[in-house]
Amino acid sequence: MRVQYFPPYTVKDRDYLLRGISQVITESFIFPNFFHGPVQIKSGDIVFDLGGNIGTTALLFSKMVGAKGRVFVFEPVMYQTLRDNMRENKIENVEVIAAAVGDRDDQIEIDVSDFCLDSSIAKREYTANYYHKAISVPLLRLDSFVAQQGLKRVNFVKMDIEGAEELALRGFKQGLCELRPQWSISSYHIDFKNELQHPKLIKHLKQYGYNIAEKRTGHIYAW
Repeated sequence: MRVQYFPPYTVKDRDYLLRGISQVITESFIFPNFFHGPVQIKSGDIVFDLGGNIGTTALLFSKMVGAKGRVFVFEPVMYQTLRDNMRENKIENVEVIAAAVGDRDDQIEIDVSDFCLDSSIAKREYTANYYHKAISVPLLRLDSFVAQQGLKRVNFVKMDIEGAEELALRGFKQGLCELRPQWSISSYHIDFKNELQHPKLIKHLKQYGYNIAEKRTGHIYAW
C-alpha cells in the first residue's frame, strides 16, 4: 500500500502538516475505530466513506468489499491526492466524489488549515482564527446522490466530517428510512451551532430506530 499527501494549497506551517499526516496514519492503521464494534463491512457491500482525506480508509474498504463491492468516497479538499493514491495502488472499485456532504445541494465555503485533516463547513465560532483559507466546494445531499446513482442499497457508512455529521444525516432522510446502512461515526466534533455532536447524533439515529453502541463519547456505531 502506497500513499502520498499533497495539499492542494500552500502550506504555511509544515510541522502542523506533519501532525495531520501522523493522525491520519494513526486513525487508519494503529487505532482504527472505524473497523471495530458491532458493525462490519462484508464482501460485496456498498460503502460510503464520508471525509475520505487522502484515501487511507478507502484503501482498506476497497479490500474489504472486494471486486463485487463498491466504495464511494466523498472528499471536498484532498480529492486529487485521493484519486492519485487510488491509481497508484491500482484500485478499481473506489469512486471519488469531489464534494462535501450536508443537508442541501449547493455550493459552499469550506475552511482549511495546514493540519489538512480538519477541513470543515461547520463555520464554528471557536475555530474562527484556526483556519487560514476558505475555498468553494460543491455540497451534496446523500439522498440526491443515491437517486442520481440509482443505488438500491448502501450497506455501510463511515463518517468523519468535522462537525457537519448532523447536517449529513439531515440530508439522508430517505436513506435512513429505506436503505438503513450501518454507521461508524467519529462523533467527538463540535458542530455548526458550536455544540457537541455526540449526543445529538445518538438522538437523531434513535429517532430512525437504530441500535447504538458508543466508544466513550468519541465514536458511535449504529445498526
